[in-house]
Amino acid sequence: MLFRSGGVETISKLIWESPLRDRYHMRFFSTAKSRGKEYSGRIDLRNTVDAGVQVVKCLWLLLAIRPRVFHCPLSGPWSGFLRDMALFWLAKIMGCTTIAHSHGAIGDQLYADAAPWQQWLIRRLLCSIDEFVVLSPYWERHFARLAPQTPITVVPNCVRPLFLGEDLRPPGDHPAPFTILFVGEIGRRKGVYDLVDALPIIRATTPSIALRLVGNAGEPDALAELGRRMEALGMREAVTFVGPRYDEALLAEYLQADVYVLPTYAEGQPVALIEAMATGACVVSSAIEAVVSVVT
Repeated sequence: MLFRSGGVETISKLIWESPLRDRYHMRFFSTAKSRGKEYSGRIDLRNTVDAGVQVVKCLWLLLAIRPRVFHCPLSGPWSGFLRDMALFWLAKIMGCTTIAHSHGAIGDQLYADAAPWQQWLIRRLLCSIDEFVVLSPYWERHFARLAPQTPITVVPNCVRPLFLGEDLRPPGDHPAPFTILFVGEIGRRKGVYDLVDALPIIRATTPSIALRLVGNAGEPDALAELGRRMEALGMREAVTFVGPRYDEALLAEYLQADVYVLPTYAEGQPVALIEAMATGACVVSSAIEAVVSVVT
């Protein structure tokens, strides 16, 4: 059993820990790579070997268990999509009802940037699956254009009960310093560098503001780039890189923050944003479609 940080992993863990697991006799098959997420999307030897091992393991499970339904989140990066395509076609050959679950933040951009033969492969897979689950009406409209004959159901992301409750956040102001919290993959896509670059402007009027970054590196050299920017801006003392946090430790981060900020460029439907809102945190985020549909 392997659940790493990220929206797909969070939702997979939520499903696995729910009563649905026993009711429908679920089996969990991890497609997480042996390397960190900063290597996701690369088509290199190690990722290729990982993908091959996962395909063989999936085939073994399909032969051993003979499931009636095969459910798989679709990866955003192209290399992950190719692996998922192989898994779905194996499941179809074995007679499974196939359900694709789109979580990826770059699904629309992946298709727009793809070569014609890659776009054909994407449409071919989407048209071959039996059911398609998406996170919001925006993604429903996007994928309906690619696979108009495939049934699509909108199922928004959710959060664990741990993050719910009206009495989680104590009344009154937090003690100084005023704390800005970011939770997610550290890197360019989530806008973390922009957030650090904006700190000197904010601290010019409110010097006591501090920034806490919770999460793993989402890109190669992301932490090194983050350190260079903090040093160049003189913001090293104002920024705390916490690393990944889970369960009660993550809840404590939300509750201790004055505001949660997500200056993201692309999202499927950000679980961390929903978690922050569930705990009663004030949230500030980019006005991209996947976020607007959650906040409003």
